[in-house]
Amino acid sequence: MNHEIKPVATFNDLVNVAGYGNHLFAVEAYYYEYYYEPDAELTEVVYDLTCVYGDSGYIIGDQSDVTLACKAGKADVFLQAYKPAPSAEVMPSWMRGINFAIGNGGIDMAKPTKVAKVKVPTKRQRIDALLDERNDVGSTDGFVPTQDAEYKQRRHDEIDAKLKELTAG
Repeated sequence: MNHEIKPVATFNDLVNVAGYGNHLFAVEAYYYEYYYEPDAELTEVVYDLTCVYGDSGYIIGDQSDVTLACKAGKADVFLQAYKPAPSAEVMPSWMRGINFAIGNGGIDMAKPTKVAKVKVPTKRQRIDALLDERNDVGSTDGFVPTQDAEYKQRRHDEIDAKLKELTAG
């Protein structure tokens, strides 16, 4: 079949992919994608790639992101002599945004996370909170209007017992 565009690499060729620094990938397969719209047609070559030097695993790359590093016939010699310069970028910038937004719950994994210390309320703060809760029981309890006098009395007794326990020590 004759296609509009020719692949820049074929089976077992070594390629670099934009956004993955100096990691090398072997071409496992490639395919053509055709897009048709009422006023346009587009043909793309897409590659299935496996990382051979680095830790990027399996990826899919568009022809516009792929650069031929070495043909398959010379790949073994090339890999033995390959000494890449250090590279910090191992994920395309557009993918980092997606990963940050939905891939890991909104946590930016590139930044170290700080563990927040749990603040233990002081004795005075606990007493104040219990007194506030006791006052709230008179009108509502947890945003639920209360008309039951027995319920209010039971809640007051529970809070009074907690206050007595706190002030005793």
